[in-house]
This record gives sequence, structure tokens and C-alpha cells, in this order.
Amino acid sequence: MSISVSAMRNDDGELVGYLGVAVNIDTMLKQQEELVSASNQLVKAAEVAELGIWNYDVINDELQWNDRMFAIYDYPISLKEQGLYYRHWRERVHPDDIKMAELALQHAIDTRTTYEPTFRIVTSTNEIRYIQAGAQVSYDKTGQAIRVVGINRDVTEQRELEQTLRLAKKAADAASAAKSEFLANMSHEIRTPMNAVLGMLQLVQHSDLTRQQHDYVSKAEMAAKSLLGLLNDILDFSKIDAGKLELDLHPFQLETLMRELAVMLATNVHNKNIEVIFDLDPTIPYLIEGDEQRLRQVLLNLAGNAIKFTSEGHVIVSVLCHKIEQNQVNMTLSISDTGIGISEEQSNKIFQGFMQAESSTSRRFGGTGLGLAITKSLVDLMGSDLQLTSHVGQGSRFWFELTLNIVEMNNTLFSIDLQGKNILIVDDSKMSRKIISKTLVAHGAYVNEAGNSKQAINLIEQSINATHQYDVIIMDWRMPGMNGLDTTQYIQQMFDEGDAPAIIMLTAYGSEVLKQSKQYRQQPFVSMLSKPVTANLMLEAVQQAINGVYTPLVSSHY
Repeated sequence: MSISVSAMRNDDGELVGYLGVAVNIDTMLKQQEELVSASNQLVKAAEVAELGIWNYDVINDELQWNDRMFAIYDYPISLKEQGLYYRHWRERVHPDDIKMAELALQHAIDTRTTYEPTFRIVTSTNEIRYIQAGAQVSYDKTGQAIRVVGINRDVTEQRELEQTLRLAKKAADAASAAKSEFLANMSHEIRTPMNAVLGMLQLVQHSDLTRQQHDYVSKAEMAAKSLLGLLNDILDFSKIDAGKLELDLHPFQLETLMRELAVMLATNVHNKNIEVIFDLDPTIPYLIEGDEQRLRQVLLNLAGNAIKFTSEGHVIVSVLCHKIEQNQVNMTLSISDTGIGISEEQSNKIFQGFMQAESSTSRRFGGTGLGLAITKSLVDLMGSDLQLTSHVGQGSRFWFELTLNIVEMNNTLFSIDLQGKNILIVDDSKMSRKIISKTLVAHGAYVNEAGNSKQAINLIEQSINATHQYDVIIMDWRMPGMNGLDTTQYIQQMFDEGDAPAIIMLTAYGSEVLKQSKQYRQQPFVSMLSKPVTANLMLEAVQQAINGVYTPLVSSHY
């Protein structure tokens, strides 16, 4: 408590009493302690941050500096006792920056804003330092500036570092541009003779060659095509890196694109025990607008990778329409496989250039690691985002959404009516049967499925006894047990001549099927489809088979 006592006297000066006032000063003392503590903390913080703190008395032209200010401006501490004034600061400011610094101070005073210029000073040894300042102005009741309190920070080293980084970035950008230009030029220069080499190899293949010579030429052509693909990847990567890759939008048929894709993917499968399956939404518009070449490149890269990293099982290329409105279609394109999968850690790296899922991948499977980087950049350019879901040992799924303009909606194949037609699908791949069945059922057909030749023969026998013969049988060639051709031959013998159902051979091994079929006196199938097959191509073949329009070869490769 703070107590004040006064004596009380009458007019004659006699003591008549006392007047006492007691005040509780606990709160005041606590506030003073907090202020002292806060002040000490600010001083320590300023020391750690190497801040110079200054206080300028505008009226008396006096300056107060902490020790760091004397170190920054290269003045002796003894000047603090002798008296520090505005001229001491001004004498250190670089002649070219005095006007700017003073105008900034005056502007802050006049407009009641913060003073925060960056200027140079010159020390007693002619060393130039860069100072970043900051201050606030205090005013009296009349609005006159009376005090400016602020900080100074020496940013010389920071500016030098920034300048070094700017120069390094400029040099790196120049090197990157030179690299991209070099890659682009070299890719163009090498592609020209490489195309000539491919042309010559194709001409040689049409000449009289022994079997061994033909094998050598075929292998040379395969190697040349591989090198040409690598050059194209490098050229695309350099264009993307330089920001010069642009889309060429034009109307195209997705059906045509998928048939061409099937040709390319069929050559990748070789003798692998995998099924490449197309799952295409029947509501896809007939003609849409986009960059057909780049979309084909994206799907080929993703599906080609899926085939490369899948030893058995299936690879599914899917196109699903979500909504069609206002002359636009929104669809999801995805490629899923049952391959080796990708770990969560590596999923974040594979979209970078020259990166693969693991260091041993390039040794086991080959490749430069450019494919996914290019693919992601192309999908970005199309206004979408390439997504990935994967689990090690369980396969992967890449997908992206596209919204494209519709040029023409109607597809004549939508009108194919298979109402009342009985069709049997014979394929050991459950997924393949499911997708083909979905297409045929959507057009009114009644569909049965068999996973092998034995089941197929049993179903056909039942159909004969029930007097509802199958109109068309879609037969896979490569199945466990009896293959498709032998099964087809057996089925032909179950009927009188000319009464057997029309059989469509479905296979990824067209040349082998044709070679084997030569041993039969009469070709046991009406047409052949090479996997992967589009829904429309399947519908065309089924309709032709029902109408008796038989062709020796109907292939997704042509």
C-alpha cells in the first residue's frame, strides 16, 4: 500500500486531526515488472537478430543508438557520451542515397506512414554496406512530429548472396535452354537418316531373302524403331522443357484412335500371358474435338508401360462417359493392370524426367524413364491431371478426366439390333467375357459364357436339345486344354454341313492362328478379330456373321 497523511488545523493553527489516503499499488508494480521484463526480452531479441535500434528526437535533433548501431555505422561507442546527432547518421549515408533516404523520412512524417527504405552507407574504411531501415513516427497533441523510433539491419551479405543466386539461376536457365535446343536439333537431325534406314529395311524385307537374312533384317528394323521412339521422346521432352509444345485441336473419332492403338499394343504383347482388353462406353460421341495424336501418345505410353510391367493377368484400357451436355462430353480414361505395382514412396517420383519406380527397373525392363514425365505434361496441357493408384504386387491404375467438345453425336453402330439373337462367348479370361457380354447385352442379345472348351461344348449340346441354337459363337484361341481352333473344328462336326453357328475367332496371336488353320480342309471360322478389340468392331463382326457376310479376316489391326 502507498499511504499519504496530512495534518488538519483550524483557523488558529491548532491541530484538529489527520487526513490519510491509502492506495493499492500491487497492480501498478506488476505492470512495471512486466514492462521491464518485456523491455529486456526485446533487447535480447534485438541482439540475437543483430538489429540496430535508434531513437531520434526531432525537436532537439538528438539521436540515441544501441551498441549494434555504432558497430553498423563504424562509430566509436564513446560518441554516446559526447553526444550523437542527426549529422552523424547523414555523414555515413552514401552520397547517391542521401536524397532518397531523407525524402523517405519526410514522406513518412508528412503522411503518418512507416519509414522503411533500403540505402547504402560508407564506413571509415570506405566499405559500402546495405542497410534496411524501419521506423514509426510519434506526434504531439498538435500533430507535430516529435520522435522517430526504428531499427537498422545490415543486409550486405544477404544482398550479395541473392546476387550470386540470381547469376547462378541465369546461368542455369541459359544452360537449360542450350540443352533443350541441342536436344531438339539433334533429335531432328538423327530422325531424318533413321527414317531412311527404316525405309531401306522395309524395302529389303520385300526382296528375296533367306530365312536367316529375314530374321536379321527384322531385328534390325525393331532396333531402329526402338531408337526412333527414343528420339521422339527426347524431342517431346525438350519441347515440353522449353514450353513450346502446343496442342493441335481437330475433330476425330475415338473409335478410330482405339483401333489404331490396338495395332500398336498388339505388337507389345508378344508371347506374354496377358490379355489386353478395351472397355469403351457405348455412349461415347461419334466425333469429338481434341488433339488425336497426343491423346494416342498418352494412351500408348500408359498402356505400353502396363504391358511392360505385367507378366500375367490383364491390362484394361477404359473410357467411361460421365455426362454429355451443352455439346460437351466429360469422360474418364484409365489404364489398369495386374502387374508389379508401385510403392507409395516411388509414386511421387515416377512422373519426374529420367525416373523409374526403382533403380533396378531400367535393368530389368529397359527404358529411359521419360515416358511418364512426357505423359503427365501432355495430360496437364489438355487441362487435366494424371492420377495414380497402385499397390506393390497388385497392379496399378492410371487415370485422368477430359472434357471435350462434341462435333457429331450419332454413331450408326448404335442402331445395331441384336434382339432375340443367342450368342456364346468362349474365353478363359473372365474379364474379357464380362466386357464383351456387356456390349452385346446392351444391344439386345442373349449371352451365355464359357471359360473353356468343355463348358462351351456342353452349352452347345444343351442348346441343340433345347432347340435354341446359337446364332454366333465368339471363340478365344488360346485357352487351357483344347485350344479355340480345335474346339471350333469339334463344334463343326456336331452339326450337319451348313447348320453350325457362325464362329468368330478372337485372339492376340493372329499369325499363329492362320498358320494352324491351314491344316483344315475348310476354314473353321467366318472371321477373326485380333485382341484388343473395340466394342464397335465386335458389333460389326457379329452383325456380319448373323447376316452371312463372311470375311476371312476381320482384324482390329487394319
